[in-house]
Amino acid sequence: MKKLLVVLAVVVAFLLISGVVLSALDDAPPAQVSRPTVAMSDGTKLAVDVVLPETGGPFPIVLMQTRYWRSFALKVPENPGRVPKGPREPIVDALVRAGYGVVVADVRGTGASEGTWPHPFGEQEARDGAELIEWVSKQPFCNGRVGATGLSYEGTTALLTAATNHPALKAVLARDLEWDLVDELVAPGGVRNLGFPEAWGRTVKALDRGQPPELFPASARWLIANVHPI
Repeated sequence: MKKLLVVLAVVVAFLLISGVVLSALDDAPPAQVSRPTVAMSDGTKLAVDVVLPETGGPFPIVLMQTRYWRSFALKVPENPGRVPKGPREPIVDALVRAGYGVVVADVRGTGASEGTWPHPFGEQEARDGAELIEWVSKQPFCNGRVGATGLSYEGTTALLTAATNHPALKAVLARDLEWDLVDELVAPGGVRNLGFPEAWGRTVKALDRGQPPELFPASARWLIANVHPI
């Protein structure tokens, strides 16, 4: 029993110290953060983070749609009033510093969003992107001009959203996206790739169970509890 109590005390102390260190080292810019849900035309509610510069507005808004949790609920105290911790936090940091607002959404059926996610990059996901742009463009914090960006999965969702031709979408910057899934991921050069698809499958299954996946760094898995609730 004593050993168990000692272990628990060490774990609690580690988490508390990690929280203090994390807050001290947090160089994320100040931001206004809210976490509404956005109802799609079929009634499904998507979870979003609205991250705005601390002062000013209305702002041009950049939309990101992710499969990997829009932001994290941490095991340590959060640092309010700053850009939230998440898998694409450096991109959000840079945009907020440059005077843009950012809306980060958990795509349908993932993270804290309702619905089901049958496979990546479905037609419904693209329609949701257009509806998110419509919602963003009508909000008082938005000046009516919306962009979309992302890396990898989010880059592909940005391009899918662009294909809907919504008039409020003025620019898209998609990086490292999956243009040809077979040639780039499943069988590059005609050789079957066993490593990445299997690791990615384990990753999304872990996320859907509310667990930080193996592809997250070990230090991050210690600090991340789950997707941030709405």
